[in-house]
Amino acid sequence: MSGVLAKRARRTAAAASILTLMVGLVVAIPAAVGEEPASAEWPVDAAQTRVDYNGRHVAFEGSFADPVLVLGPASRIDYQQPLTLRAENVTATGFDVIIDEWDYLDGWHGPERVDYLVAERGHHVLPGGTEVVAGSIETRATRSAVSVEFGVELPSVPAVFATVASHRGADAIVTRVSDVTTTGFKLLLQEQEANPKWHVDERIDFIAWEMGTSDPVDPMAWETASVG
Repeated sequence: MSGVLAKRARRTAAAASILTLMVGLVVAIPAAVGEEPASAEWPVDAAQTRVDYNGRHVAFEGSFADPVLVLGPASRIDYQQPLTLRAENVTATGFDVIIDEWDYLDGWHGPERVDYLVAERGHHVLPGGTEVVAGSIETRATRSAVSVEFGVELPSVPAVFATVASHRGADAIVTRVSDVTTTGFKLLLQEQEANPKWHVDERIDFIAWEMGTSDPVDPMAWETASVG
């Protein structure tokens, strides 16, 4: 194991998937059978930040070449105003995160806590054999869902977490994930009900993680599940 120090467990969710991690910043992960390893290490960062309507920049604690980012739900500190979250400007060193209230609201929002998970792009195999895919697509799919392929067939159906990782369109938007299989899933972007079903292309980051719990040989403790 390389550079692994346990962090406290955190939960991050998208759609109806749940991921709890106790993870170090760098995890040594072998490639799947028949694959060339992208690198000797798979960097992972799971942490928490605070953000309000002004947004903020978050620096990664780990080192990344091509990171994929998913955000957990916001806390309920300022619970009277409904909101969604967006990331943008995802780079090798960090990202920007903003609170995006629905369009009928005034846009002002107090500070909230936000969990996030970042992983190196690609298909990875944990030491215990669990497989993870981290990727992104560009889409404006607000009228009908678009199919997203993992590029590999996973051994079992994963939990999928998806986040809007750009801010090209002014209207608030969320991701909806459905029809998850071992090879991919369907994704829909959704604005508020009063809006016409039209949006510009956005970057959507996703992490698909096989459901279950960590193996004793894994250098991090984790658990993934789906509810509903």
